[in-house]
Amino acid sequence: MDQARKVRVCITNEQNPNDSKSSMHFLKWIQLDGGDVIYEFPPEFQQLNSKHRTLLQIPTVKSVLKTLTRRGSYRIIAITLPATTVPLYFDDNGNSVFEEYYLEEKDLQKWKSETYPVPTGQGPSQLSSEAQNAAILEILQKLTATTEEPQPQRMEGTKRLNLTKIKSDFVLENFDGKNFEVGRWLDIFIRECDRCQVANSADKILILRLFMDGIAKNWYSSTLSDLGLDKNFTDWETKMREAFKEHGWKKIREAYNFRYIGGPYVDYVLRKQSLLLEQEHTIDKTVQINLIVTGLPVHVQDKLDRSKIDSIEQLLGELRKIEPPPQKKNLPDTETHPRKVFTPAANYEQKKSCSICNKLGYPGRFHPEALCRNRSSAEHKGKHIKTLKIIIETDASGDGVGAVLKQVQENGEIKPVAYFSKKLKDYQKKKKAIYLECLAMKEAIKFWQHWLVGATFQIITDHKPLEALKINSRSDEELGDMLLFLSQFDFRVTYRPGSTNMEADCLSRNPVIEDYEYLEEFVKTVNFLTLSDITTDQENHSSEFNKIGNTRKESGIIYKIKNTTKRIVISESLADALIKKVHLDFGHIGSAHVIKKIRQFYYTKNLDSKVKAYCQSCELCIKNKTRNSSSYGYLSQLGPARAPFEIVSLDTIGGFAGNRSSKRYLHLLVDHFTRYAFISTSKNQTADDFVKLIKKVQDKHQIKTLLTDQYSGINSAEFKSYLKREGINLIFTAVNNPASNGLNERLNQTLVNRIRCKINSSHGRAWSRIAEECVQEYNSTDHSVTTFSPEYLLFGKTSPIVPNSLEPKSDIIRDREAAFENTIKNHNYNKRLYDRNRRHHDFKEGDLVYVDHSSKIQRNKLEEIRIGPLKITKKISTSIFELDTGHRKKESNMFHVSKLVPVPVGGGI
Repeated sequence: MDQARKVRVCITNEQNPNDSKSSMHFLKWIQLDGGDVIYEFPPEFQQLNSKHRTLLQIPTVKSVLKTLTRRGSYRIIAITLPATTVPLYFDDNGNSVFEEYYLEEKDLQKWKSETYPVPTGQGPSQLSSEAQNAAILEILQKLTATTEEPQPQRMEGTKRLNLTKIKSDFVLENFDGKNFEVGRWLDIFIRECDRCQVANSADKILILRLFMDGIAKNWYSSTLSDLGLDKNFTDWETKMREAFKEHGWKKIREAYNFRYIGGPYVDYVLRKQSLLLEQEHTIDKTVQINLIVTGLPVHVQDKLDRSKIDSIEQLLGELRKIEPPPQKKNLPDTETHPRKVFTPAANYEQKKSCSICNKLGYPGRFHPEALCRNRSSAEHKGKHIKTLKIIIETDASGDGVGAVLKQVQENGEIKPVAYFSKKLKDYQKKKKAIYLECLAMKEAIKFWQHWLVGATFQIITDHKPLEALKINSRSDEELGDMLLFLSQFDFRVTYRPGSTNMEADCLSRNPVIEDYEYLEEFVKTVNFLTLSDITTDQENHSSEFNKIGNTRKESGIIYKIKNTTKRIVISESLADALIKKVHLDFGHIGSAHVIKKIRQFYYTKNLDSKVKAYCQSCELCIKNKTRNSSSYGYLSQLGPARAPFEIVSLDTIGGFAGNRSSKRYLHLLVDHFTRYAFISTSKNQTADDFVKLIKKVQDKHQIKTLLTDQYSGINSAEFKSYLKREGINLIFTAVNNPASNGLNERLNQTLVNRIRCKINSSHGRAWSRIAEECVQEYNSTDHSVTTFSPEYLLFGKTSPIVPNSLEPKSDIIRDREAAFENTIKNHNYNKRLYDRNRRHHDFKEGDLVYVDHSSKIQRNKLEEIRIGPLKITKKISTSIFELDTGHRKKESNMFHVSKLVPVPVGGGI
């Protein structure tokens, strides 16, 4: 019998082979106590938790696993294997065997040197990360040993380091390569070393390891194997500064965004040039000059002739000619100038209208002339002329938005007419680039819209996606409101690279200090109506508009005022033209969308009813849109049948191919009074197949009326002649209207569900046999409408689940009357539900209608849904109408009322 054995084992903490982010424990080798060799486990047998679970019950192993948490570390421990565990690792002859695999013998020192080599000047590429960590751990373990152990003396005679105490004494956060600028962190580290009297370079190197995290710790391991502990700390410091020097965008951003604040212009140029060259030694001279100039104030930029500046020296020469702004001086303590006192006359002068706007033909605008949006156009050589082509250059930055309005002169020269810039709000600065660039377009158009209403113009932007942005579509919820505003104007967006869009870029980077609003509202109008259209319409209907309450005239335009909103008043005739244009130009949008677009800008009588009437009469919408608000026709009923076989209906179900049978179709015949079902299965849908099913019933019973869909086999001369000989009246359902044969359609679902359940629970049986069983089960089950089983109502048979002696007596005549009453009640209930969402329309012979003519399944996606207009030639009933479609067969011209849409008054639009 095996006895317990003392052994030594090596347990390591290494990377999980299935998950690089986690670690796990491995059993590397086992050694007999006192032996000279170790027995190494192959890699597939090293996982401790899965292959060596019995060792996890040993207390020593449990204790070691709690402390062995650092990846790359290992422990060699002595344990005693219980007698029951010894056979798992050793055979009867003393060989080391695990799962019938004889373990390889190795020398312990050789294994250590191969697996965890001590770094002795090797290059970083020669050591694995596990070996590096193990080597560093070994050094730190020696340094942090207890005071009772003998310590090697340093050559300098210094005291032994207590790393734990140093870690707590240093006032320094850990460095991970990202959280601090490396130079600043090293300065603090060196200052802390001086404060704690750490002067030895080797000590500083070892302490440095205590404050390393993340990629910095990996860098330390690599550098330790490269430089070692013998190098001077200054070599480590130089290498660390080089490894973690600034790789982000902060310095570049500071250099590019550096702007002139005050002082001599020459000092600014030299400072910015120095910053740019620090970041990019080979920067192009032209780009360098452009970046320097764009940091100057706009009025200084305008005084520089770009064609005369090809070097920094030339730029400095031009700037020396320009007087720098005067420096602000502190005001003396005593008030040397008398305080300005505003008299009533002075206040009156303050409220005068803007003289700049008056000169340009825009009277009645009250705002400070210093903030007048037309000031630039009045001072500049260029003057806005309505007949000239308009070009607007826009741009956005992290500070604001800017734009330049230019016009192409008669001689082809492009002159700027006005400038615009606006500071972004805090929440806007967090938005996406496309939002900001679109915002620049919107704000520029809004600023100059008194010039842009009714005009065609071009917008130039350096944001490529805006060139293909569909203004009339809400591609993004965030852009929706801006796109709705832009859709009022007629313009084309053109892309231009940012390097050539410098003027708008400068304006966006130097926005106005504070945002401001004008006291007067801008004229709100869509581009579908010009300003002259509105004024002419209001002049022609002035007497009518005077009767409208709460109106106000501003800048020659009459507005309807309600609370804080105002809308332009237009006549009903102009509103009709506007409704048509909005509906057509926006892609035949529905009435709700048309109302929303028009109502926020215009007021007219009966707007909602006008829009709904127009959209509902649009011929293109009627013929091509799937959803139609007009649903005509109430629920009706054939019969009802008062006796068995007075009315029966026939239908066919397909899709049964395969399923252990060569038959593909199930033909279903249902009696309307008793709901009894007869079936037959076949490979085809020929007249013979339908005749066989009818004969099956007709041999024992007399069918009076047959209701059926318009299958080719049923609509054949052969089938019709058979019914005529048998005295059966044939009624076809309307074209493509399965609901006309609703009783069969509902039973189809029930039978198919039953067949599906059975065929998927009893494999190996043909579906045709299962179908017969399902029909028999259906016929013997109480119907939810009649409350009696079809078999009982037809033959008087019952399927009791109690003994015959306990079954109550039944009266077939009385029960048939009850079944008929239940059928009527159910129909009336369904009719109330169905008719709630339907409308009545009195279709007459000779009326023109559109008709839904094809099946949804067979119809092409882009095919017209409705055809017409077609003429009603005969009214067969309140639900069925005969149309003049050109078909030879009469039944192919019969359509249900739910498929019809009346042609609007006027014959459609």
